[in-house]
Amino acid sequence: MLKKAYCAEKGVLWALSIDADEENAKNTAIEIAKSLLMNENYQKFRILS
Repeated sequence: MLKKAYCAEKGVLWALSIDADEENAKNTAIEIAKSLLMNENYQKFRILS
């Protein structure tokens, strides 16, 4: 049983399915995140693969 939490983050998890090779899919995900899903002035983002 977990007795102490050392870190917690609040955020939104977007799941995308992109039909492309890994490098192109990552670039597409970055473009989508920057242009549609977040505002760079207020939010940080990470691409999880």
